[in-house]
Amino acid sequence: MNDLDSYRKLALDHRRPKQALRLLDQHAHDYPNSHLADTREVSRVLALHELGSTSDGCRAKQRFLARWPESPYRHRIEKLCTK
Repeated sequence: MNDLDSYRKLALDHRRPKQALRLLDQHAHDYPNSHLADTREVSRVLALHELGSTSDGCRAKQRFLARWPESPYRHRIEKLCTK
């Protein structure tokens, strides 16, 4: 398992979205062009929603879908931000 996946699972699976966001920010800083950027950014969307930052989460979702419209992660976030 890679570091990003470990951090994501640790933080999100244990309901610690603030920690997840901090680790995701660090990964983005250290590896801005990572081949795992889609994994990182879908995790950001989920963490923001878990934290209750729905407006930030919805903006992050829209950026994600614009950048990776055919992502296999799309199904995990499609229903977020719908009324």
